[in-house]
Amino acid sequence: MRRQGVEAIRRQANARAEQLGEILSDFAGESANATAKALNERGLPFPRSGKWTARSIINVRARLAGQHALAAQP
Repeated sequence: MRRQGVEAIRRQANARAEQLGEILSDFAGESANATAKALNERGLPFPRSGKWTARSIINVRARLAGQHALAAQP
């Protein structure tokens, strides 16, 4: 039962990361701090705490990179 809950959370996080992928692509090459600041200034809330941090940007970017790497595997 717990495993299903973890998988559901993972699917939700992956879906949210995909939604944010296009927005984050606007900040390609920017630091995580600069990206977090810009998203907060735009009023785009982070799902958990409401505020973006450098760590949350790094985590979403890593999740997106992992998804793209998996999709590229034969």
